[in-house]
Formats: sequence, C-alpha cells, structure tokens
Amino acid sequence: MNSTETNSTETVQGVAPHGFSGPLPRLIRAPQAAPSRNALSSCLGIAEADLNEFLDSGGWSAVTRGTSLEPFRSTLSPGQFLRMQGLSELLRGSDGETLDRPQKVYEELLWLRRRKREHFVALLLDSRKGLLKTEVISVGSLSTTVVHPREVFVPAIVTRSASLVVAHNHPSGNPEPSDDDIRLTRRLVQCGEILGLPIVDHLIIGHRGFFSFREEGLMA
Repeated sequence: MNSTETNSTETVQGVAPHGFSGPLPRLIRAPQAAPSRNALSSCLGIAEADLNEFLDSGGWSAVTRGTSLEPFRSTLSPGQFLRMQGLSELLRGSDGETLDRPQKVYEELLWLRRRKREHFVALLLDSRKGLLKTEVISVGSLSTTVVHPREVFVPAIVTRSASLVVAHNHPSGNPEPSDDDIRLTRRLVQCGEILGLPIVDHLIIGHRGFFSFREEGLMA
C-alpha cells in the first residue's frame, strides 16, 4: 500500500491530533455524512487509492459510530489503521453510543451482514448502556463458530463493563436461530447471572434484518 504522509496539525475543539489536516473541522461537525474520498484523504494524509477497500467495506460507519475497526484492519497499513482509530475516537468524543434498543445494536453491526463466515461479537456496555468497546470473540466457518463463555466474559471483566450484548451473523442471510444458538444463549445468560454481568440481548444478523432474543422473550 502507498501512503501520503503529512506533518501538519490542526486544533479542533481543544484537540490537536498529530498528523490530521485539511477538512477535519467539517468531519467533526457532521461525521455521519460520509465525506468525499478526497476530503478524507486530505484529512488523514492517506492516499485515496489506499482508502477504497476500507470505505467500500463499510469502514466509515464503524469510524463514526465508534464500533470496532478490527474487521477492517487488513484494508489499511498499520500506520493508516492507527490514524483511522484516532479519528474515530476524536469524532465520538468520550460518549459512546447508547444501545438501549435492539435496532440500535443492529445498526452498530451492519458490517456483519455480508461476512462470509460466522463472526461472534460482544458489545461491552457501561451502566447507562453506553458502548465501551466491541470485541470480536470468534470467527468460524460458513455455518458455525465455536464460542466459550470464558472468551465472552473476560473482555467484559477487563473493561469493567456493567453488561453486554452478544451477536453473531448467519452468512446464509436467514437470521432465525438454530437450536445451538438457543442453547448457547441460555448458557451465556446463566454465566452472566453468576458473574453479575447480565447479557442484555443476543442478536443474529441476517442480510436484511435481525433476530433479537430479547424481543422474542428468549433471554430467560
């Protein structure tokens, strides 16, 4: 990958992120409006050609929502990835997205819809259901992924989360839960009760929608 470096610094709302330049104030004011590739290239000092795969795969949505950029790491060089992480933190400030409804969780996880393998993720929440971090727990095959409760709850303990939402995608596009999905959800709920880390919901992401265990009364 090629990259275009810049040493200019611009102060925005008291923050002077090293290496950012160009139209950064406009991105701060309206981050949800996807900028032109030229504007983003100028701001980050990354060649437009190097941004294409990141943007085409839905990376900008993750940047503005503050969700995990890990699924997009391979689309950028290490230095470019760090700059994109810094921009994401700057845009969302210190307040994470409040995930108090399944629809909001789904919107956070739109990047899962077209993944060709199953991804199991945990969204770690604070006491107000604000998003602290999105953790990719496991990546499996076309139809299954292996998940152990330990792998789900350790990140939540480390980040001192108050609760969490778990989710995974069905590459087939059909979000209806399997018997294994139901059993896993029950096991995670039980473990969460023991640890004092409640599982708020489990979403299955399909191509055109989602299934919420909470909405369907299957969290008991």
